[in-house]
Amino acid sequence: MARRGKPSEAEQGERGDRREVALTHVGARARALDTLAQPRIEGPPGGGGEVGQALQKHARAKFMSTPLAAALAELRTALEKSYRNTVYCASERKQQTDGRIVSRWCGNRWCLGCNRIRTARAINRYEGPVMEWPDRWFVTLTTGPTVPGTELRGRLVDMLAAFNRVKDNLRKNYGAPLVALRKLECTYRPEAYRYHPHYHVLVSDETAAREFLRLWLAQWPEAVAAAQDIRRVDDARGLREVFKYFTKLVTKGPDGRASFVAPAQLDVIFESMRRCRVYQPVGFKVAGTDEEDEVGKDGDVQATSRLGEYVIWRWEQEHGDWMERVTYRDPETGEPREWIDEATGEVVELQVVERLSGYCPSKRVVKIAGTAGELGDRLDQDEHELITAHVPDEKREKMERILEDARDAAAWQRRKGWRKVPKI
Repeated sequence: MARRGKPSEAEQGERGDRREVALTHVGARARALDTLAQPRIEGPPGGGGEVGQALQKHARAKFMSTPLAAALAELRTALEKSYRNTVYCASERKQQTDGRIVSRWCGNRWCLGCNRIRTARAINRYEGPVMEWPDRWFVTLTTGPTVPGTELRGRLVDMLAAFNRVKDNLRKNYGAPLVALRKLECTYRPEAYRYHPHYHVLVSDETAAREFLRLWLAQWPEAVAAAQDIRRVDDARGLREVFKYFTKLVTKGPDGRASFVAPAQLDVIFESMRRCRVYQPVGFKVAGTDEEDEVGKDGDVQATSRLGEYVIWRWEQEHGDWMERVTYRDPETGEPREWIDEATGEVVELQVVERLSGYCPSKRVVKIAGTAGELGDRLDQDEHELITAHVPDEKREKMERILEDARDAAAWQRRKGWRKVPKI
């Protein structure tokens, strides 16, 4: 029979001072315990240097992405399966005997962890060739008024066609082939309930950049010249502004409180931008992995401790980290150690718990993550009235039907015949 009672300090030390002891019910979900928040003595396997910081950044991204993906999946739209894949993205991290920590990533654009990998790949792929240009100009191209969700996909198609027309015009009529890096970005404006797609373009020549901007404005008569932007990029730090994000997942409200953009509006962006290239080199080629390729399996972190061991770290959203839980066994009998929980009177089993990264979410991060499910999957009454305010009475019924379909992205796809979305 297993011994009951608290283990001695010597027995606890046999597992190593870096381990933490926590109580969990056998076969039940782990409870939040103060022992998980106590300071570590040696630290997690990643250590406290660059490796440890990378692991903590991955943990923060995972902690933020999981509730957002769950809220998106609850919309039951055409991307539901992909959203659910993100919930389980990097849910296990396997530490190999050589110290490599291997993970399976979902590769979706709304996954913060996968976006970190995509951004790093894009920087490694494009930064070298772009910095070799003798001159670099950063151009922002907008198209005029923002659009409702039902028109977003069509606007993206029109933007690509206009970009190609201007590019061909420069080559054929001005003898100036465009050499540039184009990035697509789309943000949501909650105060207007509309979407703002635009391009950021790095151009290799000032004359070409200014002429491109002039011809672009000719393509969009409703565009405002003051809303465009053109400026020189002097160093790699300025260049990396291009690689920040393709849409803002977190925004600040009128009260200054940071929160996720409503899942329904994010779903419209993700569905409309499906099969759209975010980065596109124009007039030059680069070697390396395409940023659109699947992220897949990646051994991106090297552990600095417990080398020679094969360890499976499993994600626990409650604690914001990947954990390893091992049943604590009596050193004399080899049987699991148990004691009686004084609060409940239940017999519980001792477990040795170790964190992978040592990350503890801050109060701000916890609050932001908690906003993922606050906003519903339907357009609210204010949005409905704002969009239909300018519609004549004879067209209001049709507009309301379109808005009703827009609430359900799957129905919207069937209505428009977008079961197979073309790649643009």
